[in-house]
Amino acid sequence: MPFPTVEEFRAALLGEQLPDLVRQHLINDEVPFAFRSRPAHYASLKQHVAEGLGVSANDILVIGSAKIGFSLDPDSYFRSFSTASDIDVLVTNAHWFDTLWLLLLTWHYQRWHQLEGIDWKTAQYRMTGIYQGWISPDRARTLDTPGGRRGQLRDMSTQWFDTFRGLSRFPEFARREVSGRLYRSQQHALLYQMHSLRRIRAAIAPKS
Repeated sequence: MPFPTVEEFRAALLGEQLPDLVRQHLINDEVPFAFRSRPAHYASLKQHVAEGLGVSANDILVIGSAKIGFSLDPDSYFRSFSTASDIDVLVTNAHWFDTLWLLLLTWHYQRWHQLEGIDWKTAQYRMTGIYQGWISPDRARTLDTPGGRRGQLRDMSTQWFDTFRGLSRFPEFARREVSGRLYRSQQHALLYQMHSLRRIRAAIAPKS
């Protein structure tokens, strides 16, 4: 399927249903824009992340400007994908999500009365993400869970971090930042992408 131009996508965003638009252009396993001339590199990325995390390659998608050719971040929408652009990876896996969620809750409940300042703001950011169905596992590498699960949170976070850092050993990714975000399911990811598109649509809609 050809990649839409910004003008084509703008028109579709103003006229089509958001779930259809997200499925057609974002939440699917078609070769992303960034890999359009080298689909084997996309396969390498998926295989590396899948093996590093112990998940299925079907759980892994590229999202953002690397997927469609321009940014769909509400704060920088329609900015073209370039040689300086990051590659954002979306991993959907309920087991990873639920395990990390439980470990983060364990950590939080044992320290909630001590959290203040930046630590409390970080906890609020983390809670907002979980409510929306996503976690950034690499941000938990400095946390630890005492008792019977001591180290498991840190170990899972480090496993995630090392998996994505390991992509730098591939020549095709050495000059790009490749980062990942964990979603509980594709439905959670779809709702999040719809929310972003809804914000962009509100910004570009003709004013009456």
